[in-house]
Amino acid sequence: MATRPSPLHDAPLTAASAQMLQRAFQVLQSGDAAQARGLCLQVLGLHPFQPDAQHLLGLALKALGDREGAVAAMQTSLKVRPRQPQLLNNLGNLLDSLGRTEEALAAYRQALAQEPRFLDAWINLGLTANAAGRTGEAIEALQRATGLAPNSAKAWAALGNAYRRAERLEEATAAFRQATQIEPRHARAWVNLGVVLRLNGEPEEALTCFDRAEQAGFSGPELVDGRASALIDLGRPLEGIALYRHLTETAPTYAAAHLALAKLVWEHKLAEEPTASIRAALAQYGQDLELWLTLFSILLPQKRLDEAVDACAEARRTVGDHPMIDHLEAMARCDRGDAAEADALFRKVIAALPEDAMARANYARHLLRQKKPDAAAREAEEAARLDPDSQFAWAYLGTAWRMLDDPREHWLHDYDRLVMPLAVEPPEGVEDIATFARQIEAALLPLHLTAQHPLDQSLRGGTQTQGALFVNRDPVIQAAKRQIEAAIAAYVRRLPEDPSHPLLRRKSGKVRFTGSWSVRLRGGGGHHVNHLHSQGWISSAFYVQLPTCVQAGGEDSKAGWIQFGEPPAEFGLDLPPRRVIRPEVGRLVLFPSYTWHGTVPFEDDDTRTTIAFDVVPA
Repeated sequence: MATRPSPLHDAPLTAASAQMLQRAFQVLQSGDAAQARGLCLQVLGLHPFQPDAQHLLGLALKALGDREGAVAAMQTSLKVRPRQPQLLNNLGNLLDSLGRTEEALAAYRQALAQEPRFLDAWINLGLTANAAGRTGEAIEALQRATGLAPNSAKAWAALGNAYRRAERLEEATAAFRQATQIEPRHARAWVNLGVVLRLNGEPEEALTCFDRAEQAGFSGPELVDGRASALIDLGRPLEGIALYRHLTETAPTYAAAHLALAKLVWEHKLAEEPTASIRAALAQYGQDLELWLTLFSILLPQKRLDEAVDACAEARRTVGDHPMIDHLEAMARCDRGDAAEADALFRKVIAALPEDAMARANYARHLLRQKKPDAAAREAEEAARLDPDSQFAWAYLGTAWRMLDDPREHWLHDYDRLVMPLAVEPPEGVEDIATFARQIEAALLPLHLTAQHPLDQSLRGGTQTQGALFVNRDPVIQAAKRQIEAAIAAYVRRLPEDPSHPLLRRKSGKVRFTGSWSVRLRGGGGHHVNHLHSQGWISSAFYVQLPTCVQAGGEDSKAGWIQFGEPPAEFGLDLPPRRVIRPEVGRLVLFPSYTWHGTVPFEDDDTRTTIAFDVVPA
């Protein structure tokens, strides 16, 4: 007996239907998507699953704004005729625009399995993977693209963005240079080249790139942002501030400019309100959620809690209900002491976003402040499960374990072995470490240009350098970086093995810096509040210059010493430090980034200069 054909059958079109489909393609090309859709539907009335008609219908529906319908039509076409790499690429683009990232990546991969030399699919796979934070896959895909098309500026620019996201700045620079050489008027590539050059310690050349971008026709806010940042890096903060003021007026919805201006106003103690520009923007663009989130990121570090709670209510009136607004109000109410309201908001956020590790971690923080260590431990454990590298989750979990007298606190922190003072050797040609420290101090002093501590950092009574210190081209700073790298390698070699431990399971022979800076604390109570480093794996304090009271003081005072294990004072927990270490000039202390640490205040008139940094496995 003959088998009945499947309804999903790739049957040939009649001559009339083929002509109608050709007409549909022509009118779609001319911009009449509605007529193209009508013609496709006529064909499909006669041939319901014809793959070319379904593909063309999908393109017409996409042009008409019916993206879900377009996906359905394209997927039907593929069921009938699976081998269509161009359609798979189009489907991937459509799915990506809908935020269906995993499906988009799968479509690109399927297209490439069918056609390994499909350039657009390699580029789109790389772009989508990079946007999703999968930099390894993105770099691999875009390297394939540049190999297939070495003269494609688009491929090189995309590869540069992937390298930049992976913080491989030298390779990003090379990729963007290649893009601009191939296409000298590739304005976006010039902007991105300028950004990575600035991040890599070359602000003068960055300014030249921004000029080239403008000459090529680029006029977006990123250009002014880049110029302002480069000027600040060059020690010209007033010019940078002026550019940021201009940017907040000409591009009021560009939230990054408002945040940068607020931080600069704060650090330079300028006679203006840090939130002035963003409040003016919100008066016009109150439905912009990003502007509201930026306002909260200015208010919360200043502990302007009443304003933050009021702003959340106002944001809901204009933006509507949103888990991020609930999360921020929960944080503000927690710090203000509104325990019941904060608890209800955290529960609401977690119900809406059960996979959000940060929400779980912040709820654990709230529960610690309420002296509920059992509940805090449960939330922190879940946060660590969702994000095993969350330094907040492990810090809160360690605190909960300590309150519960759980021995896992000592397994986690191991203050005797994981908190490690190390000698830093002077470079060849320098007599001793004290001489080297004086050279470093002289190199750092001109970089401390602000009037007070950063808006969102832990120091009090002092200043911090701008940007990444270790990209500074000063030979003394580069020598300090090399000597410190040698000490880090020694620390990592001495770490024990434990694949279940959040620090030790990441043990790696290669590391990279995720941040580096110098802090100069003043006497009269200068100190670091107890804190952790959320962007690190291993964190640090390298002592360049110390006040007399630290060098001459005895065990009783501990002024200016570094302490470990005491939670922030705002938690209200009576838990003293687990270990306190007396600093020495030229000595480096390394420790897990999740371990609470701070500085005992000191009162004399001298200053205390350090270099600090975070590293993660490379």
